[in-house]
Amino acid sequence: ITCQGYYDQPLKNEGEYEATILTEAQFPTLAALEERWKAERHEMLAYLDTLTDEKLNGPIRYVIERGVVREWVLWQCLYHCVDHGTLHRGEAAAMLTIYDQSPGDYDFTLFLVERKTQPK
Repeated sequence: ITCQGYYDQPLKNEGEYEATILTEAQFPTLAALEERWKAERHEMLAYLDTLTDEKLNGPIRYVIERGVVREWVLWQCLYHCVDHGTLHRGEAAAMLTIYDQSPGDYDFTLFLVERKTQPK
């Protein structure tokens, strides 16, 4: 969620970014977390719908902590968001597995197979 919020704000405004700090108190229940996740997903998909090839291949500039300016090609930032999420899913899976609560297989190809077999 934080990565999505991180990219959503500066990518829209190209201004100074203030980190969204998430706390356990904000999500006292699984339902609260699911609600936030759905809202973030909706906002990100709406943002992605606005993108053109020109925007995706264009520069994005934003300011982070201590006034550091970052400039990248937009698609690279979006790719990083996906890649960073993969890192965190792996870390979460490792922690759950240590406590004998493995999430099981979550390979992308298994997701594709499952999607293909679901009714449309």
